[in-house]
Amino acid sequence: MNVMTSEELEQLVRATFPSRARFSAESELGLTARKAPPVANVHGGPDPYLDRQFDRWLEGAVPFVSFYELLNRLCRAGALSPGDYAVSASGVTLIQPRSSYEQTNDPRPTLPLRAIPRN
Repeated sequence: MNVMTSEELEQLVRATFPSRARFSAESELGLTARKAPPVANVHGGPDPYLDRQFDRWLEGAVPFVSFYELLNRLCRAGALSPGDYAVSASGVTLIQPRSSYEQTNDPRPTLPLRAIPRN
């Protein structure tokens, strides 16, 4: 799982899509420390159902796009490689399991990522 902060995502969006120079992960994606971090698997391929919506967002005609749409288009643009991604809000550190054993053999029910507020 690739984990990035909301600030890193904002920088990627601004650098990759200059028309979205005022992009804010908190306001446009609803990314806050009080919510679970969004997670998506992106492949970087075209999606005919979502591409028109995303193009309209780039033009400013649509107020928001989904987290998946944004990451998948960043992947298509070469800013991200295909794979699993999570984005943490400011002030939150995501802790991943330390080993593949913990991910697959630990009988305790846990989420793959846990949000820990920073002090």
